Amino acid sequence: MAALAERKTSSRCSDELDALAAIYGDDVALTARGFTAHLGAITLTVVLPDGYPESAAPIATIEAAGRTRGVLRDAERRLAAHVSPGEESALALLQEVEACGAAAAAAAAPGAAA
Repeated sequence: MAALAERKTSSRCSDELDALAAIYGDDVALTARGFTAHLGAITLTVVLPDGYPESAAPIATIEAAGRTRGVLRDAERRLAAHVSPGEESALALLQEVEACGAAAAAAAAPGAAA
């Protein structure tokens, strides 16, 4: 949380980031503007703009080996549908990316239905 200490954050934002760090441990790295999560082959970077969560929604970007930029942008647009100003949504973003990653891994597994 030290990275965000220099930036004024609401207690709601601070509490949410503390919870993420407790749940995900070393898989989540807090940054000056949000956090980066390494979830298997997927890296989720979330920027928490000034006013988050009270009046601003987080901005998520995804990186994943073997995926085209178009596929990743489409996934980011779908993630944006899970967030809105006024509610904490960083955990929801992480959970959605985990679910998508698990589904993609299952689909790519030998013997998976085409």
